[in-house]
Parts: sequence; structure tokens; C-alpha cells
Amino acid sequence: RVAGSALFIVGKVSQVPGNFSVGGMRSDQFTNLARSLRWFTLAARLEGDRLRVVAEGECDTPDSARQLEGTLDGLRALGQALLADSKTRQKLGPEDVGKLETLLRMAEFSRDAQRVRVMLELTPEMLKAMSPKKPAAHTSPP
Repeated sequence: RVAGSALFIVGKVSQVPGNFSVGGMRSDQFTNLARSLRWFTLAARLEGDRLRVVAEGECDTPDSARQLEGTLDGLRALGQALLADSKTRQKLGPEDVGKLETLLRMAEFSRDAQRVRVMLELTPEMLKAMSPKKPAAHTSPP
């Protein structure tokens, strides 16, 4: 699954702490799903002018994998709903909202047996838009 990848990481998931949270939100259901993860891989590979990034996690049971896939899809829907809120749009600004909407739309989730995959294919335009902005040069008054 990582053949031809320019970058790949493989790791074993150790114990998940009881106060585990994602983005400051704590959920017993998500903590239990995180505890069901045994191994993960992260791979990045250039395909033409695009960068394909794939994260895969292996759960302890097929049922846990199914639940994790559903939870990830639910989190995407929640993210899309938050980005549709005018207060969120105001805080982030139109450029950042557009980037996040594109990432949420481009993410693909899949599952087979005990594995769950998240795949993103990033275009050069997306990579350029995600790169940090250089601070404007400041000049001192004479």
C-alpha cells in the first residue's frame, strides 16, 4: 500500500489517554474508536503534478472499522456545517473557508475488513494555497 511513496510513516498506536480529545472536543465514543486502532500508516506520493496523501488505520475488529469510517464521515459533515455558519466564515475569512471546504470535499473515506483509509489528492493550486503566507516586509520611517 505504500509502494512508490516518497514519504511513508508506519506506527503502532499505544494506549489512548482517558482525556483524549480532538480539536478540544471530547467524546467517549471517539476515544473508544481511537483505542480500537492498532496500527496506522501515512503515505505521500507524487502522481503527475498531484500529491496523493493516504492515511490508513487498522482496527481491532471489522465493526470498529465500520464505526470509525462512519464517525469520520460524520465529522466531515459537521465540519461542512460549521463552515456554512456565517460566524465561522467571518472568523476564518473567505480564503481559509474555501481551502477547508475543498479539503473536506476532496477527502475520500473507504474501508475493507479492519482497515479504514482517508485519501486526499492535492493539486498544485491547493498546495500553493495551503502554504504559509510570507509576512509583509515592514519599513521603518526615516
